[in-house]
Amino acid sequence: MIKVKVTGEQAPRILDAGGISVSELLRRLGLSKSEHIVLREGVPLTEDDIIRDGDEVVVYLVKSGG
Repeated sequence: MIKVKVTGEQAPRILDAGGISVSELLRRLGLSKSEHIVLREGVPLTEDDIIRDGDEVVVYLVKSGG
């Protein structure tokens, strides 16, 4: 299981998954790769990095306006 804290949401989401890419995680959450960044232990992950069972990650919205 993966614990996912999405900024702006009160409760973390728990996914019954492991060994999935960041890209797949964002797809399952319905979030855009171009507007979000995923961190594990404060370290940014690329869309190809693998999130394993037991990991805790934070998803931040990085969209800006002008």
